[in-house]
Amino acid sequence: ATTAERIATLLLPRQHELSHPDPRLAIDLGVQFAFALMLQLVLIGDVRAGGRVLSDRELQAEIERNFLAYIGAPQNGDDT
Repeated sequence: ATTAERIATLLLPRQHELSHPDPRLAIDLGVQFAFALMLQLVLIGDVRAGGRVLSDRELQAEIERNFLAYIGAPQNGDDT
């Protein structure tokens, strides 16, 4: 909850740039999604997707991509 609150403090002032209809909910759930994958990594020892084990760098990039897409933030290459 603390992590989600800290991220919300940074992002909510710019919520007009986010396309999710409920930015606070999206931030909270997005953080929970990220922590779920990290918990899987700790408990299972790896995260598998696309028929292979993701490296730490790949997992980090995919968590970031997932979070930004879920909250509806402009990403590299977006016109906004």
